[in-house]
Amino acid sequence: MSKYDEAVRLLASPKTWCDGARQLAQLKDARAIVPLLAAYDRPVEAPTLCLADAMEALGATAEAAKLLASKLSDERVAAVRLMVVFTSDDHLPLLREVALRDLDVQLRERALDALRRQRQTPAWEDVIASFLALSDERLRGWALDRLIEHNGASTWARVEAHAAQEKSPTLRAKIDAALKARPAPH
Repeated sequence: MSKYDEAVRLLASPKTWCDGARQLAQLKDARAIVPLLAAYDRPVEAPTLCLADAMEALGATAEAAKLLASKLSDERVAAVRLMVVFTSDDHLPLLREVALRDLDVQLRERALDALRRQRQTPAWEDVIASFLALSDERLRGWALDRLIEHNGASTWARVEAHAAQEKSPTLRAKIDAALKARPAPH
């Protein structure tokens, strides 16, 4: 059994996964990111910082983009999850592309959720606002919800600017209600 395989086996138990994570990081083998992520996402009460540190040391942020280009659905799912754990403005256009065009409907929904969970930077705001130009009413509504939830001066300005162009009565009503209920600026 190789050192890589032995280290991956240590990820099976929270009692040994930090040892496995340390060994995998030392091996500098990016393949380890996916099994580290699987351990990280296990529903157990155990410290996971060592797993996140190992993934980061192995270049999880950059590797996520590579995995997203995979033909294998499991690797694309892992890529989207990595983009939640290791947020980056570089991921935003990739997530947008998956959310709009991936053939896997569930992966498109995961990408929308990943976009929602990114750091809300000006680049994030630009990507979310780009959904307002789509013909799909559901996606425009999703984008409006994100901009309204953000509750920043610039996002409210985008919502107001979009109001005049919105053709859907349902979404126009959503915008009107949100603008009326808008919290006062601090």
